[in-house]
Amino acid sequence: MNPDGSGQVPLTDNDADDVAPVWSPDGTRIVFESDRDDPRPRLCFPRCNYNLYLMNADGSHQRRLTDLPGAEWHASWSPDGQSLVFTVGDIGSATAGIYRMDIESGGMQPLLVDDFFNNGADWSPDGSRIAFNSDRDGDLDIYVMDADGSNVRQIADTGLDDYFPDWSPDGLRLTFFACRFPAIRQDIYVVNANGSGLVDLTHTPGIVDEDPLWVAGGSQILFQSDRDGNFEIYIMNADGSGARNLSQDPGPDYWPDWWTPPPATQIAFVTDRDRHTQVYLMNGDGSAQRPLLASNYDDYAPSWSPDGTQLAFYRHFSWQSWAIMLSDADGGNLRQLTGEADGLTCSFGPLWSPDGTQIAFIVEPDPRPTCEIKHTEIAVMDADGGDVRFLTANDSNELVAGWSPDMTRIYFTSDRDGEYQIYVMDADGANPQRLTELTSINSMPSLSPDGRFIAFVSDRDGNDEIYVMDADGAHPT
Repeated sequence: MNPDGSGQVPLTDNDADDVAPVWSPDGTRIVFESDRDDPRPRLCFPRCNYNLYLMNADGSHQRRLTDLPGAEWHASWSPDGQSLVFTVGDIGSATAGIYRMDIESGGMQPLLVDDFFNNGADWSPDGSRIAFNSDRDGDLDIYVMDADGSNVRQIADTGLDDYFPDWSPDGLRLTFFACRFPAIRQDIYVVNANGSGLVDLTHTPGIVDEDPLWVAGGSQILFQSDRDGNFEIYIMNADGSGARNLSQDPGPDYWPDWWTPPPATQIAFVTDRDRHTQVYLMNGDGSAQRPLLASNYDDYAPSWSPDGTQLAFYRHFSWQSWAIMLSDADGGNLRQLTGEADGLTCSFGPLWSPDGTQIAFIVEPDPRPTCEIKHTEIAVMDADGGDVRFLTANDSNELVAGWSPDMTRIYFTSDRDGEYQIYVMDADGANPQRLTELTSINSMPSLSPDGRFIAFVSDRDGNDEIYVMDADGAHPT
């Protein structure tokens, strides 16, 4: 079905139970569980001989993937779409193991097979980790292991049985549900990937909320619930607010999975081809070049939101007024985030946080007589322009450059020690540290997507050249 609940179509039609569909990362295939090979299909639950099947996105070319003794269930795709992790267990057994399969060859590899019940594996977005639930410490809790099955560590224990973790798109959080049978208490939780920040999102005694999945770039969570009398597919905001029924059908609806077609690549850039400086958009191949907005002002430094739905940039209203602006990706819904009213007369250089909830930017606190970058500080605000916090307070130029992927640090350039150097500080402005040596001018840092390296410009060999160092400043080359 479509994200608004419309366009519901069946993909399988047989006398068996076909359940738990999961989209491939590219949206062309669906893996699912079926009891069609059990001697008593549809009547065998909860002791069914489930096997994994694969089909095209339109329901065609259905084929069986697994043929192991017992049952196989709960598949999760690798980010590159070439492998699956899934659960293997004997019917009725108290133990189960997690396996990996290569889709093309069909080859299988046990990742975690021991004397415990290991289930619900979910691959992290970067492919380096696998989250799962296990009873290795008594009740079922949430665990994470490396993708090769090593380094198992507990992430969450609600005191109930914890099931089916799902990674957020940025890999920073997990959502899962917790329950205690036979009492009807099933709530949906979120927790940071390091085990901190455990929160119960639903708080619904007597109601079953289960099987949560992150969607919409991490801003919402899809789940199933019987809160309206029978099981339906719901969606809510990532903080638990705004839950609404998507499926709205008298029959029970279960096991949602979400796939969003990747948007056509768009590049935002700045040009003065129309006699003043504007933000333009073009497709990834250079075609369809067009202005983001029709404006008589000069606009600079466009910055895409992580989900690609919004653009932040800064506008020259005059040489005494620069402001951070925000628009939708098509130029609609333009709004001004900073200005004279909040003491941010000269604001520029917006930079989104990895989760899209905050924007870091540069401020000139005393722009008299004009905005000339004589003395600048770094500030952060919520993505709607609220809750502005200054992170630096010096008599120097502080220029924000990038967030760490986990949002705990901000990298920047400063001339606080004389010449421009590269620094890092905590996301609240604490613990600033210089990463480069004072023997040369070092600037324009750019953090690698995985947060391990920094590319930067330095004149250490006599002229400006590009260098790379570790994110802690070590091993510059």
